[in-house]
Order: sequence, then structure tokens, then C-alpha cells
Amino acid sequence: MRRDTLPFAFSSNEMSILSERQEFMRMLSQDTTQACKVIVCGPYGMMDAVRRSLERIGFPVDTKVLFIQ
Repeated sequence: MRRDTLPFAFSSNEMSILSERQEFMRMLSQDTTQACKVIVCGPYGMMDAVRRSLERIGFPVDTKVLFIQ
């Protein structure tokens, strides 16, 4: 993710943490054991935003995410 495409500015440390989180989610998405799932709970708007963010990085939402309403 390029810094100039974000709607607001992050510090270098925040960008590093964001990058690490995205890399972790990419690695988790490649896990074929089905041993780990991401659990998302909260208001509908938040869960929808999480779903869109995961889909944007290519995370297999249908098989590896459990949404609890």
C-alpha cells in the first residue's frame, strides 16, 4: 500500500505496523489446514468494512472468516 493513496497520513511507525498486519493476513490466507479462522464481531457497518478490507487483500473470506452478528 502506497502512502500517497491513503485518505490521511500515517507516521512511519504506523505504516510499519499496518504493513506487518497485512502481511500476516496474507500469510494466514495461504494456510490450507483450515486450522485457523478469523472471527469478526461487532456492528454491521464495522463487519462490512472488515469484509471489504479482507477481500481487497485477497483473503478467502468465505472459507476463513466467521462473522458473528
